[in-house]
Amino acid sequence: MRWLIVLLAWITPAVVAGILGWSGIWGGGSAVSDFLIPIPVAGGALHVPSFLIAAALILTLDRQPSAGGRAIMLLAMGVFITVMTLQIDFDRLNEALFTDYDPHGSPVRFDGNPLYLFIITDAFWVAFGAWLQGNRGRPRDAAVLAIIPATIVGGMLLRYSVGDPKLTYGFTQSTGERGNEIAFVHTSGDYDEELFRHWLEETGIVRLPWQSQNAENLAVFFTNSMQNIRWGKSESRDGIVGTLCFFEADQSSLANVGYFDCFADRVTLNQRLNQSLDETDTGLGRELDRWFAMARLCEGVSIPDEYDGVDIELIDLCRSLKRRFPELLDSLRTQYGESSPQVEFAVSNARLISAGSSDPSN
Repeated sequence: MRWLIVLLAWITPAVVAGILGWSGIWGGGSAVSDFLIPIPVAGGALHVPSFLIAAALILTLDRQPSAGGRAIMLLAMGVFITVMTLQIDFDRLNEALFTDYDPHGSPVRFDGNPLYLFIITDAFWVAFGAWLQGNRGRPRDAAVLAIIPATIVGGMLLRYSVGDPKLTYGFTQSTGERGNEIAFVHTSGDYDEELFRHWLEETGIVRLPWQSQNAENLAVFFTNSMQNIRWGKSESRDGIVGTLCFFEADQSSLANVGYFDCFADRVTLNQRLNQSLDETDTGLGRELDRWFAMARLCEGVSIPDEYDGVDIELIDLCRSLKRRFPELLDSLRTQYGESSPQVEFAVSNARLISAGSSDPSN
């Protein structure tokens, strides 16, 4: 019987994970086979430490005095209850209790943590083995064990509900205009610019425009509505207590109470480029029209030869034009000849993309 319990302790996590539809720890295939293989490349390797402890306890239970067997059973039950409680998704529970979030289904859910599952099932079989040996708890033992989940749950809920305002990242997405992005962050408190800025700097979760290759202007909305965040309602202004705006062009920022339109008076590089294209007609072909439209935007812009770790869309565009200018000249010479108007036009306007660096036409 003892060896049967040891065998059950090994296979139970795989069975449970299979029923729950979990995938392997390393992301491939079913958890059933992954959890059964005790080698480093499989999830079963993480089960080995707790399994060895459980197996040792199960196989020596018959040699324990009654007090020792009872102590092992209570210890196993305590571990089982503690780890099971820690498996609760407290973020979801706290949001359901302390914000306007109305989750679909029960607010109490368990995280899919394989390590917790291994410990929980091993503890269960140790307790079951001790029970088969005739070890029984007393009524007061149940009361003591009940203190464990009550203490953990109460502590986690108290931690969330009191103290400083809690900030929780929601999501970042692009707007309808290329270069403009918005981000939503939930705050459990009121408007606090210093706290908001400190959180953005410390966490780095929201990438500022000059840290991203995709955004030029960024609006970060701090809202009291977790419901809007979880449901991705970016168009809703309900609950927004403050807005922080960040602009790539001069690496500046603005802070505003409540909702604020950060993009109202901002023109993106894409908009400027489209306008420049509409206004450009060199009469020398579409390739030069597009190049000149972009090059005009670079006039007077200091263009470092090497990437300096700061992503400024305009500088990246101008650096690319400068780097690829020899390729443009080669293409024009091949198509039109060395002395063609196209080559002369490109060379004469190379100054537009040479500010702060050597002339690319040389």
